[in-house]
Amino acid sequence: MFALDGTASTGQGGLTYTWTTVGGQFVSGSGSSTPQIGTSGSYVLLVTDAVNGCTDTDTVQVTQVIPSGLDLEVDPPGCKRAQGELSLLGSGGGSPPYTFQIDSIQGSFSQGEGLLLDPGSWTVSVIDALGCRFDTTIVMPDRQDLELVVPQEVWVQYGDSGLIELQINFPTGSVDTVLWNPSIWLTATGDPLLWYTQAPLALQYQVTVETTDGCEAKGLVQVLIDNDPVLFVPNVFSPNEADGINDRFYPFSRPGTVKRILSMGVYDRWGSRLFYNEDFPPDDAAYGWDGSFRHTRLNPAVFVWVIEAELNTGEIILLKGDVTLL
Repeated sequence: MFALDGTASTGQGGLTYTWTTVGGQFVSGSGSSTPQIGTSGSYVLLVTDAVNGCTDTDTVQVTQVIPSGLDLEVDPPGCKRAQGELSLLGSGGGSPPYTFQIDSIQGSFSQGEGLLLDPGSWTVSVIDALGCRFDTTIVMPDRQDLELVVPQEVWVQYGDSGLIELQINFPTGSVDTVLWNPSIWLTATGDPLLWYTQAPLALQYQVTVETTDGCEAKGLVQVLIDNDPVLFVPNVFSPNEADGINDRFYPFSRPGTVKRILSMGVYDRWGSRLFYNEDFPPDDAAYGWDGSFRHTRLNPAVFVWVIEAELNTGEIILLKGDVTLL
């Protein structure tokens, strides 16, 4: 309700007051100087002087400004907190300060006050300083569990690194800690959900992601090493063509995979050894076979080779094959 005031009217004698309205509503006192009204609208006052019979009118336009909307902050329930927190901040329109009432909860609450609410729908009433009221419904969401998705397999080229990309159903900024077991051969990035592994051998990581709200999820990542082959051996070379191309037979390796060639032997079809070298690096033509035997260039034919190599992991591998000399 709101009171109109016509007491500033003057005359020679007793005054009478008659109020009328267009679009408004009187609650009481439409024949008094201070009627109570209930809604906005146009109100007209007719004042009559009882002594001389003179009259005068005046009009007042009343606009009702009531609270509209609800300014609030909602902090949903967390993994370690069953209830969410509602902070009531204010309203648009109306006359501050505001008070708030929530259905099924006794008492009133002031601006900025935080309340713990169970998940579900709640009716909130906003009451301004003039008693005007606005009702609305807010929803406190259910608690959301942390879900972690990890790649089932991550293949790593031997001597290289592989990307492990984690995915969660929470914002990346909510990640507090990422724990790995074992915590070896891993490199972090600027994104807590992106990691690189430089594992030289196959292994399984257990990863645990924890959020700032205490949510936790675990996953298993299988890392597999693609190290076959780590050594590449040509099946043909052409020292007899005298073009300076492909004139030596020697092994190539994938970078970072082979420590050294322990031995390399080349044999003819009867098993006679034509070439032998040991303890030399891969990828170096200077240590290879030039297609000759006892300083004599051999005729085109197929020859058998045997190579023993030590990998960077310490593993010893034995490879056999044949090569065609052109």
